[in-house]
Amino acid sequence: MGSLRRWVDDLVVVDTGSTDETPEICRRLGARVFHFPWCKSFSAARNESLRHARGRWIVWMDSDDAIDEVNGRGVRELALQDWPADLLGFVVSVRCPSKDPSDPDGYTRVTHVKLIRNRPDLRFEGRIHEQILPAIQAAGGRVEFTDLFVVHSGYDTSPEGQKHKLERDLELLHLELNEQPDHPFTLFNLGMTYTDAGRYEEAIDFLRRSLKHSGERSSHVRKAYAYLACCHQQLGDWQQAFEACEQGLRVVPGDPELRFHRAALLHARGRHEEAAQGYLDLLHYRPEPHYTSVNEGISGHLARHNLALVYQDMGELARATEQWQAILAERPGYPAARRALQELGARIQRSATG
Repeated sequence: MGSLRRWVDDLVVVDTGSTDETPEICRRLGARVFHFPWCKSFSAARNESLRHARGRWIVWMDSDDAIDEVNGRGVRELALQDWPADLLGFVVSVRCPSKDPSDPDGYTRVTHVKLIRNRPDLRFEGRIHEQILPAIQAAGGRVEFTDLFVVHSGYDTSPEGQKHKLERDLELLHLELNEQPDHPFTLFNLGMTYTDAGRYEEAIDFLRRSLKHSGERSSHVRKAYAYLACCHQQLGDWQQAFEACEQGLRVVPGDPELRFHRAALLHARGRHEEAAQGYLDLLHYRPEPHYTSVNEGISGHLARHNLALVYQDMGELARATEQWQAILAERPGYPAARRALQELGARIQRSATG
């Protein structure tokens, strides 16, 4: 919250049941604090905060989000400009830093409509993974994508914390499913959550139900196909995984995540030339802005990592070396590239000495 304070004219905090000094700390930082009893709905809590907002534009953040000077200034400049009346929001991404020591600089990018006009008809929906976009669309409005982002780094990654989060998420999603049995986004979120829980058969059922009830232009469709491919692969059904990628790419041609999975499956099948071409195409492809939740490396260093492995399996050691070196030029701290270059150097030297 403190990182946002200098970029806004008013700060609203809605507390849903803190038992520590959080509300008082927020007040000392200049926030107006309101109390709202937790009712098993993140939308209800967010909408309570919107009800108290005073400005023409609202930027919303989680308590464990942070924004730096460049992005904070960028958000403020957007809010101070005059925009057409039908422009109701801006997409500001959330970067979730990697917890994987093998990719210390990696992050997942999640797109959210975070800057919205202050209008009574713009309210969130959904008990969890709440959305403002349906309200914007119902109002006949549109949104613009931006390059701005906040950093979300407050996840509790302990086994206990992850278990609690999973149980809470499933409880809320099943409550929502009882209220809206065929809601495609609820079904998608159940598929995503069961995938994260390693319960792949259940995930596949929810994902297929979601796709059945979704329009092809729905923002979650591309990710549903990616989760389907992941689930089938985890179950050892490589053919079904490949078909999920192919089906998804017919609906959303060029999707980077589906192309990444497809190339990996081609590599696993020994179709090295096709896999290499798939990664090369991905490295040069720049998709139109879209709603996503994806590891940014799939179009960069992770694609190069896998391409280098394909080249090594093809015996193309010089080309593999080029890819590892390109990764280090982009991410000097990437440990796999350093190890691979050492091993390749030794192999090339042994080959040269016979």
